Amino acid sequence: YGQKLPLTPNLDALAAEGAKFSAAYAPTPHTSYSLSSLMTGKYMRPLILQGAGLDSQTLPDILRTYGYKTAGFYPPAVFFIDGPRFETFSTRHLGFEYFKVEFLEGEPRVQQFRDYLSQQNDAQSRFTWVHLFGPHEPYIKDERFDFGERAIERYASEVKAADATIGSLIATFRADDPDGVVLVTADHGEEFGEHGGRYHGTSVFEEQVRVPLLISAPGKIAPQVILEPVQTIDLMPTLLRTLKIPIPARVRGRDLTPLLNVKKEQTSSETLSGIATSETDDFSLLARGSFRLICNRRAAACRLFDLKSDPLQTRDQSRKYPDIYQSLLKQSRALAAQHGTLESQGLRAEGKGWPAAIMLGISGDAAAAVELALLLDDADVDIRRKSAEVLFQLAKPEQKTALRLALSREDDNEARTWEALALSRLGLSVPLVRELLRSPQVEMRRWAALALAEQENKAGLKILIGWYLLKDGIDFEQSKRVTIALGQLGSKKAMPALVARLTDVRLRPFIADALAKIGDKNALGYLTRALNKELFTTHRPRLADAMLSLGANDELIVPLRRFMGVPDPMEESLQLALDAGILAQVGGPSSRELARARQFLGSGVHLEMNVPGLVKNKSTIGGKVALTTVRVLFQVTTGKGGGTLYIAPAKLKYNLNKNTVRVRNQPEISADNSLVFPVLVEGAHRIFYADLPPEYGARPGHRLALSLFSQGDLELEAIASVSRRPELAPPPAQPWAPAEQ
Repeated sequence: YGQKLPLTPNLDALAAEGAKFSAAYAPTPHTSYSLSSLMTGKYMRPLILQGAGLDSQTLPDILRTYGYKTAGFYPPAVFFIDGPRFETFSTRHLGFEYFKVEFLEGEPRVQQFRDYLSQQNDAQSRFTWVHLFGPHEPYIKDERFDFGERAIERYASEVKAADATIGSLIATFRADDPDGVVLVTADHGEEFGEHGGRYHGTSVFEEQVRVPLLISAPGKIAPQVILEPVQTIDLMPTLLRTLKIPIPARVRGRDLTPLLNVKKEQTSSETLSGIATSETDDFSLLARGSFRLICNRRAAACRLFDLKSDPLQTRDQSRKYPDIYQSLLKQSRALAAQHGTLESQGLRAEGKGWPAAIMLGISGDAAAAVELALLLDDADVDIRRKSAEVLFQLAKPEQKTALRLALSREDDNEARTWEALALSRLGLSVPLVRELLRSPQVEMRRWAALALAEQENKAGLKILIGWYLLKDGIDFEQSKRVTIALGQLGSKKAMPALVARLTDVRLRPFIADALAKIGDKNALGYLTRALNKELFTTHRPRLADAMLSLGANDELIVPLRRFMGVPDPMEESLQLALDAGILAQVGGPSSRELARARQFLGSGVHLEMNVPGLVKNKSTIGGKVALTTVRVLFQVTTGKGGGTLYIAPAKLKYNLNKNTVRVRNQPEISADNSLVFPVLVEGAHRIFYADLPPEYGARPGHRLALSLFSQGDLELEAIASVSRRPELAPPPAQPWAPAEQ
C-alpha cells in the first residue's frame, strides 16, 4: 500500500500470493460501527440511527446454521463507542459460538488460537475471527520495533508488531489447514494531521477510512491487484457466495467473486463501476473510480477529489469535473435514501417506509431540509410528525417560514410539538415550548429544556442537568448538544455536572469550552488536573484555552513545559505561554530579552534563557528519550516571500560576581554553525522545533545562550527551550474477568 518503512513483511507475502484490494473502505471510521457492518454486510450507522438493523443476522450466525464451528477472539473495546447502541451485538458476542473477549495481543493471543484449533475435529468446517487492537491510540511502542518516539513512529511500531502476530496466526492456521482461506482487513485507518485532524472517527479522507483488504486462497485465487473501490461490507456476501450459502436479502454489500475471477492485474480505474461509501456524524464519502466525493452533510457542502492527480486530497476538482460531481452527488443521495428500506425494524407500524428526505435527514444531511419542509403539508400525519422532528434536529434557519406556517395550521398535537421545538431552536419564542417543560412525557421535557437552553433561556436548566447526568438514556450527540447549551446558559449551577463528566474522553474538549463560557474559577483545578494527564493531543489545547479564559497563568507552567517537550509538542504552547504571561517560566527569555531579539533579529542577536529543570514523572510511554536532551521551539510570522531563521550556539559570559553579562558584539552566524529553519509558507503563529546538538551546551536547570539571525520576511514571536520528555502513558488496565464460552 505504499508504505516506505519495512513494516509488514507478512502482509506483503500474503498479498503476493492472493488478491490485494488497493481501494477498500470501512463504512464508518469507528470500531463499533465498522465491525458490526463487517459482520452483517450492512451500513450499520444509518440503520442504528433509524432504530433498525439490530435484528440482523451476522456472518457467524449464518455459518453456524450451515454447520460451521465459529470462534471470535477480540477485545471488549470493540464496542466502546456508543456502546448502548450495540448491546444486542455485544451480549450475543456477534453470534460466535466460542469467544475469548479480552485485551490480549501477540504470542498470548496466538497461543489461544493455537489451543482452539488443536481441540477441533479436522473434518469440521470452521470460521475463526481474530481482531488485533494493537495499532490504535494510545500509541505504545513495541520495544522490539523502535522507529522513534513521535506518535506516528510509535504507531509504526504497533503496526510492525501486529504484522508479526498476523504472521504467527497465518503459520498456525496453515499448519492446521494448508488450503484454508485467509482474509485480512481493518475497521478504520488513522490520521496524523494530513487534513488537520488526529486519530480516527472525525473525517472520511483516505487516511481514516481506506483500509487494507487481502484474500489468500491457495490454488483458488490467482495473485492480483484490484483497483476497483470495494467495501468491507462486501466480505460477508462474497464469503457466502463462495461457500454456496444463500445471501440474505437485506444485505447491502456486493459479491466480489466476479472481481476475484479476473486472472490479470487491473491497471486502470478509469472505467471501474464499483463504489464505496463511508460516513461519520458530519461527513460522507462516495468513492467511484479515482474520484472521491466528500460532503459536509450538516453544511450541505461537497468537494470532489481525483486521487489520480491529487492522491493527498488537497484540491477540490468539482469545477473541473462538473458532470462527475453532479453524478456522484446524485448517486450519494440516492444511496443514503435507501438505508433502512430493506429492514423489518425501524419502519412505521403499517409497514411503509419513510420518504427519501426523511431518511436523508435522519442521517444528518442538511440538504434534505427543503424537501422536509414540503412534507410538513403531507396528508399522512406520521410523515408530518417525523418531518418536523427531523427539522428540529437539523435546525436549518432557512426553514423558519415553512415551520411557522405549518404550526399555524397543524391540528395534530405531536406534529405541533415538534414544529414548536424546531422554531424555538431557530430563535423564535413559542409559548408551547415552555408548556412542554411540564409535559408528562420525559422525552419532551428534555427536548424542550434543550431547545430553550440553546436560546439562552434557563427555564429548563434543572431538567437539562438531570438528563446530562444520566449514565443511560443520553447518547454522545445529545450529550454534546447539552454540553454546548449549558455553556451558552453560563449558569454556575451547571458546573458540577460538567465537571462530573470530564472523564468522558469524547466530551472533554466540549466540556472545557463550556466551563470557560460559564467563567466559574472553581473549575480551574479540575481542568488543571485533566490537562496534566490528558493523553489526547487534540484535547490539550482546548483544555489549556479554557484554563486561560478562567485566568490561569502559573497553573499552565507545568503542563506547558511537559507538552512542549514530548515527541509531538503541543503547537499552541508558545502562544498560550505568551497570552498567560509565563513565557520566561516555561523556558523562554524575559520580556525585555524577547523584545530585543525581535528588534535585532535581522542583523543577528544574542539571546539568553533558562532551561527548566526536570520533574520526575513515571507515567510515560517509551522512555528512551535522553532526559538531558534540550529542545528549542520558536514561533514566527512570515510574509509572502517566506524567510529563514538561523540558531547558533553562543557562550555565556560572567562578571566577577559569577553573574552572566550581556554580549554586545554582533554574533557570527552561518549555515555551517547553525540550525537552519527555512519557512517557505506565508502565515502567522507557525511553530518549529528541534533538539539542540551537544555543542550548544544546553542542560536542564541551567542558563542557555543562543545566537539568532533571520533572512527574508520573517518575524519572531516567541522562543523557548525545554527538556525532552517521553509521552504520557495510558493508565494501567483495570482488573476484569475475561469472557469465554
